[in-house]
Amino acid sequence: MSQHTDKAPIDIQQLIYIYQVLQDQQAAIIDQLNLLDTQIHGVKTALTSMQGLKQVDKEHEIIINIGVNAYTYAKIIDPNKILISVGKDIVIEKSIDDAIVTMSEIQKKYENIREKLNQNHREISLKLKEIQPIIDQTYKR
Repeated sequence: MSQHTDKAPIDIQQLIYIYQVLQDQQAAIIDQLNLLDTQIHGVKTALTSMQGLKQVDKEHEIIINIGVNAYTYAKIIDPNKILISVGKDIVIEKSIDDAIVTMSEIQKKYENIREKLNQNHREISLKLKEIQPIIDQTYKR
């Protein structure tokens, strides 16, 4: 007694499910990479600003960003003192040289994370490329 169904074999259904999960993981990694790139850009901007501050005196007037496309004038009270965020609403004061070291370490940490995410993205892409032809061939029949 033979049974005929329009459903794909269970192994193909599982493969399709795995494919969709991998696509979701890939999209999440891309989102994480975009956020991380924004963070890295912010750290690089901070480092450039700190390097510039090493060359100014007290009471030096600067323009600072106070939000999207909004700026104001300010005076540097002490260019050798930098406040570094170490958690939600927690900042510590560091000398400008120590702050530069700290921000450089943060940048390296972010770049290492980005490399791991890129590696995961490449691995998922390879798996998707392996699975896609199997799914395509099954549904061409």
